[in-house]
Amino acid sequence: MYLFLSASPRIWAKLTYVSDQQNLAVIKRLSETRWSAHADAVHAFRIGYQLNWGVLDEIIEDSSEKAETKAKVAGIIATCSKN
Repeated sequence: MYLFLSASPRIWAKLTYVSDQQNLAVIKRLSETRWSAHADAVHAFRIGYQLNWGVLDEIIEDSSEKAETKAKVAGIIATCSKN
């Protein structure tokens, strides 16, 4: 989810703005070498879980979003719903 959300500057700005408004940590890239950074990334994702899904929902409902972006979001949601 981090890779998708951080790939678009517009989407990343939306996520960081909402995170700042709610005093939540923004999701981070997982670190393969430092366990503490890995733990911080998982913690930020867990704390901001509803926020992250809210941003994905906004993308799907946004009429100005590209169909390709909406399809990627739908794929992320479908994949995560199975697990």
